[in-house]
Amino acid sequence: MKQPTFARVLGVTIPGGPVFAVAGFPVSLVSEVFGPPEIRDGKACWNFADANGKIKCAITAERFKGGARDVEVKFIEPAPLKGQFFDWATTKLNLTQNADLAPAFLTTHRTALRVERL
Repeated sequence: MKQPTFARVLGVTIPGGPVFAVAGFPVSLVSEVFGPPEIRDGKACWNFADANGKIKCAITAERFKGGARDVEVKFIEPAPLKGQFFDWATTKLNLTQNADLAPAFLTTHRTALRVERL
């Protein structure tokens, strides 16, 4: 079975769709794997297109209440994908976090995330 692939897309709005899963990850890890976030609708986000170039999936991040180190990361994907985007993204995050995969984006400074309510 061929593994699905997704490509990061910049400059687009967060795609509509259900939140498939929520997890806690350091924003620095998400940035090391997928690059720096864009700020859209008051959230840090990383948008992705499928192999056909259709923008369908996203990762959004917001601070946990209480200022925890990790951020609340939501994985948005349409139901027909049945968790394929979530599996692909979390595999990359977990492999990078465990040093089994080299980070795609290295930074020499701390990544700050500021989310404000409008």
